[in-house]
Amino acid sequence: MGETSAFDDAIYLLYGNIWHQGTIYQATAYAVPFLVAYAAGDNTPQQQRRSIIELLAFIGIASSFEAPEGYYAGSWGSTNVGPNTRAAIATSADRLRPMADDPELRPVIDALLRLPDNPEQAATALSALVDD
Repeated sequence: MGETSAFDDAIYLLYGNIWHQGTIYQATAYAVPFLVAYAAGDNTPQQQRRSIIELLAFIGIASSFEAPEGYYAGSWGSTNVGPNTRAAIATSADRLRPMADDPELRPVIDALLRLPDNPEQAATALSALVDD
């Protein structure tokens, strides 16, 4: 078995704790600005940046609908999980925009930036992008 990097371990844990099988939680909204700041960092390796943006895409999809019972994908917990997560993405827009200079990230960033104003349309776009 090969060794994993600290980043690989961290991203694995994030997929289990702030986005799990399509469900997001109250903590997710608080994590979004930190994830965006790390991804936008000048010294962040490109592969790590792409991994974080992919996680943000999955978070964005889940923020577009509610999972009140927690039995299926969506926003679970208080009724404000989805809106709070979308607000966190909106607050991070100034850090997200420059990452759209990367042609591979541009479609995802563009969809994330549309998420606060049009969650359903943006989530549909994000779903198509992460399914590729």
